[in-house]
Amino acid sequence: MIDDPVSTGTTIMALRYRDGVLVAADSRTSSGAYVVSRITNKLHQVSENIIFCVSGSAADTQRIKRIVQSEVNKLSLIENKPPSVDKAANMVSKIIYENKDNMTAAIIIAGFDTTSKINKVEHLRNH
Repeated sequence: MIDDPVSTGTTIMALRYRDGVLVAADSRTSSGAYVVSRITNKLHQVSENIIFCVSGSAADTQRIKRIVQSEVNKLSLIENKPPSVDKAANMVSKIIYENKDNMTAAIIIAGFDTTSKINKVEHLRNH
């Protein structure tokens, strides 16, 4: 039996262009057919050069953002340069994989280091 795909009802997107990235998201939070809020921010700045577009469980995505934000800021201080978009994406991927049975999240990691980059990590599970 094939599981039905999970529909989050969220629109998040990122576009890469020569000089950077452009991110966008809708602003509605819902639980099934019930609209919880029409004014929700799904774009989260992680560092000066990295932004997350999030979908899924708000608790899960906020936790991931806090962990990654702390780690990339530490790395930035140690390396004395802006954090790598790829390193942030690898951190997100590791967190989601290690918690795959307990987490529902889809995150687009967009940013600019030496070039503009967009990565996507997702684990959406049926409840």
